[in-house]
Amino acid sequence: MADPAAYAQAQIDEWHKRLKAGGSARPSPTLEVAQAAGYERLVVECAGCRQSTHIPLGEIKRPPETPLADLAERLVCKRCGKGGPLPRIAGVSRQVNGFGARGVRAPLPSDRS
Repeated sequence: MADPAAYAQAQIDEWHKRLKAGGSARPSPTLEVAQAAGYERLVVECAGCRQSTHIPLGEIKRPPETPLADLAERLVCKRCGKGGPLPRIAGVSRQVNGFGARGVRAPLPSDRS
């Protein structure tokens, strides 16, 4: 049987390659796959103001089988507000790389209507 962590990493690598080439975020790995590959944060960029942030995967209150790309519709940029464009999922990260928990936030389900 193949190593589950290696298989998860291969899925993430393929997805990151597609994102960097300007391709679609869909289909995407799930929260569970990202965590199995050892990733800790979702990297999100606002399409309006270009602000970016890293959101800890453990703080995302969604089922483990949720595709990462599906999380964008639940996020709101603090700078642009609810009227701004949907944030773009830029990938996953193992570390913060200088970004704090500011910028794009995960609202309550009723926040984006």
